[in-house]
Amino acid sequence: MRKILKCLFLFFLSFHSCEKKKTNLSIKNDSASKHLIEVISSDFYNPKTPCVCNDDGTEILNEILIQRKAYKNIKALQNDVEANNYIEVLKKNWDTIRWKCLKTFGTAMFTPSNCNDPDNIQAIKDELMKLGIQT
Repeated sequence: MRKILKCLFLFFLSFHSCEKKKTNLSIKNDSASKHLIEVISSDFYNPKTPCVCNDDGTEILNEILIQRKAYKNIKALQNDVEANNYIEVLKKNWDTIRWKCLKTFGTAMFTPSNCNDPDNIQAIKDELMKLGIQT
């Protein structure tokens, strides 16, 4: 009986701490898209149009840029473990979105339209590269 109670207590404690962490993250990013706060899988990312891909990609790259500009230099960013981990999540999500969109829509991703601006995405990537972040 004691073992069962201990197991239940540990389960409750771990569940409670995970919920608290998730809640704090949600409060911090209450208006953020899902792909800005947790790693997404290509199995679950299913864009309907190249426009959605452009919007999601631009949002992630702009968030990386905002985070990077919050620090004087790349070394200061790397010294902040939490910010560095957040940028790594964003970079993983950028890779997932880029791969899935290219796989799904192919060359349409390179064709400018009223809602797809590959030149803007490249400009953001170039700025990030100048700031020491490779995407």
